[in-house]
Amino acid sequence: MLDLETDKGKLIDAAMALAAERPWAHVSLRDIAERAGLPFGNLRGTIASKTQIVSGFIRAVDTEVLKNVPERDLGQSPRDTLFELLMARFDAMAPYKEGLRSIDRDVSFDTTLFQAHLNSQRWMLLAAGLDGDGPRGVLRSSGLASLSGAIFKTWLEDDDPGLAKTMASLDRRLRRAGDTMASIDQACDGMSRIREMVTGGLQNATSGFRNRRSSARATNDEPETPGGSGAFDDPAPSAGT
Repeated sequence: MLDLETDKGKLIDAAMALAAERPWAHVSLRDIAERAGLPFGNLRGTIASKTQIVSGFIRAVDTEVLKNVPERDLGQSPRDTLFELLMARFDAMAPYKEGLRSIDRDVSFDTTLFQAHLNSQRWMLLAAGLDGDGPRGVLRSSGLASLSGAIFKTWLEDDDPGLAKTMASLDRRLRRAGDTMASIDQACDGMSRIREMVTGGLQNATSGFRNRRSSARATNDEPETPGGSGAFDDPAPSAGT
């Protein structure tokens, strides 16, 4: 899965091996460079933090899963496709399970990692033929990120070769999420219709106001009285000035 011909691939692979041997908190960037057989200076411009290593691993998993996405089966529901995609992620991560256990125990919340995880789930949605863009897509991606995060912890503790516990939990959660997303989709559709009605009403009101203003100007368009002054004109000079 990791491209061991590149420095980044070597560094991520080395990091995962070290994490399997010791707590992630006790693994330094220098340790990783040495295990990868690379000069420490090679990290500069390649990977600048352990957070970037985990983010790079997530993207590598994405690439592995997405390059093996089968042709779309029109008879298969998006939920079933998502089930297969998420299980494929666990298959891709399986060789690094011990390292991931260590990382999961020691890693703290990080916005960079969260964004990488969120983007990952967006790609899973797109691969399943679901909209991952716009407000609806953000809600779906966030929901799937929460779901997959919970299943990830189940998978870490599931040592059954058949992953029966992981599959049962994933199937159950996807069914619940499907019902929730159906309600969210209905709400989004309703909000879209309201937005269209409000936008259309404002456009009509603006158009009517402009028409009335143009009509009023045409009606009151009279020639100025010679010598007269308007409210905002300079006052006429008084006698004797």
